[in-house]
Amino acid sequence: MSPPAKNTRLASLDVAPLLSRAPKGDRIRLKWDMACDGLQSYDRSLKTHIASSVCLGDPALSTPTPSLIITIAGAPYPYTIRVDRSPLPTAPPFVTVRDVLQAVHAHLGETITPQEMQSAATQTDVWNAALATWRHRTNGDAMRRMRRIDFLGGRTVFFGLASAGPARVLGKSELPRLELLVGKRES
Repeated sequence: MSPPAKNTRLASLDVAPLLSRAPKGDRIRLKWDMACDGLQSYDRSLKTHIASSVCLGDPALSTPTPSLIITIAGAPYPYTIRVDRSPLPTAPPFVTVRDVLQAVHAHLGETITPQEMQSAATQTDVWNAALATWRHRTNGDAMRRMRRIDFLGGRTVFFGLASAGPARVLGKSELPRLELLVGKRES
């Protein structure tokens, strides 16, 4: 499969069924707490753990693309996640469902840098929410570092991806942009 042609409207791309948000009133197909590896998630439709699903190799978008950008909806989260196709020689020439799950989990699991900490500390409400989440996640263990997922303030449940139009990258090319919908765990 080839990347989208220049005239393809990026805003109209459909997200793979396993990754897409649920229709109103329905549950999302993928059950995933993003604090855990995406391959430990559960496909409600196939009633199986995702690691054994053939859907992992499916294109992430209806028009295959070698890269895409993910932003997080409704969160005071300062990051975008760039997802590139796997560099393995045997990998398909497009971003797969597996690529998206792995990139999101890896990105959220990264330790925040001193610069990110300083920037967040200037926004008291954002910093306090992240700090409370970190304390809850680590039981206040100062040896365990704050991670990007802490900025979600406990909203770590995957509610799906939705097309959000094109994103400019380094002022020259456009990549598909998806919005990551997140929520709190059901109690």
